[in-house]
Amino acid sequence: MKNLIFMLIFSCAINMMYGQTCNNRHVAVSPDGLSMYFTSDRDVVTYEIYKSDINGNNVKRLTNSPDKKSFPSVSSDGTKLLFQSEDYSSSSEIYIMNTDGTNLVRLTNNSIYDGYPNFSPDGQSIVFSAWDNTIYPEIFTMHIDGSNRIQITNIAGSDWNYAPKYNPSGTKIYYLQSSNGNNHIVMMDLDGSHMVSITPANTYGTVDLYPSFTADGTKMVFSTSENTGNGGKLELYTADVDGQNWQKITACINDDNSDFPVFDPLNNARLFFTYNTNMSKSVIKQMHVDGTNVSELAICSSAGVSFLEKDDHILLSPNPARNYFSIDLIGNQMGLEKTVKLNNSLGQTVFTTILDSNTSSFEFKGDLNPGIYFVQVFYGTSGPISVKKLVIRD
Repeated sequence: MKNLIFMLIFSCAINMMYGQTCNNRHVAVSPDGLSMYFTSDRDVVTYEIYKSDINGNNVKRLTNSPDKKSFPSVSSDGTKLLFQSEDYSSSSEIYIMNTDGTNLVRLTNNSIYDGYPNFSPDGQSIVFSAWDNTIYPEIFTMHIDGSNRIQITNIAGSDWNYAPKYNPSGTKIYYLQSSNGNNHIVMMDLDGSHMVSITPANTYGTVDLYPSFTADGTKMVFSTSENTGNGGKLELYTADVDGQNWQKITACINDDNSDFPVFDPLNNARLFFTYNTNMSKSVIKQMHVDGTNVSELAICSSAGVSFLEKDDHILLSPNPARNYFSIDLIGNQMGLEKTVKLNNSLGQTVFTTILDSNTSSFEFKGDLNPGIYFVQVFYGTSGPISVKKLVIRD
């Protein structure tokens, strides 16, 4: 990457940032089977939400804020996305937005953990994990606007009840229950009654995690360390939705793990999952349900990233440009600190700069390789995002 020299009209704090090792994980698939959503740190330190086509090409970044994003969930009509912000802590909250990244709304706002949200099949409710009056999570539901918050489990002691998900018919909720260092999958009615263990309670440290279902609701896939014990690697298994007829479908090597599996909603023979290598790198893979035809998707080094142009609050001149262009921020954004980033087509941040609340423009002078870039502006700490495409000519 060439060295950059640029001059700001106004005094700005400058922080050079370069591309990092990429991790992709937490895949969710649109109900029409054409798109997938996932989290990635491909061009920032934290994890953001990205969208691509179903084969991992045409990657677009949908979010931009300092908080880490996890567990995207797509509504049954394919128009909305849920996700968790921040890791498991009192700062974790739940957000909803359109599947193009617009209309971001915070649904929870408190000093307790709220996370791992999932839509009901009819799109009217959300099931999620949260603390009640203790720091051990329970299962809750709420409307998609964040109202009518209801706690539906209340298990005494230090048990963890988390990561809930509706079955495809919307008649049951599956979730993870952990007690005394083991973790297994439990099914219950929508009001929290009639709990049934779908996978048996395990020995200490053995876990069953993150079930997902075929569209017809007859099969599930999940990850487990059943064969490797306490702290062992995770493999993927399929089973009937009552927990019978386990079939092992992965064979991880070394200390690699397969996790967060989901079925293709249009093809029960295909699934997607997160593969964690023993080098602590996460990638998204697809494979046939019999464990064959495994391939990696959304590859950072070659897929590239584009950004959705969201509004006209950025004026670039000239565009196309060579070694100089000016950026003017228009609209009612004065009084807010602004973070400006220039990203290349591989999703790498070429530079980032912070403008103070009274600054609305600056000039760039530098030596950029020809190609497509994206100027991205984040207003304040939780405000809107503006994105504009920039072409650099020979």
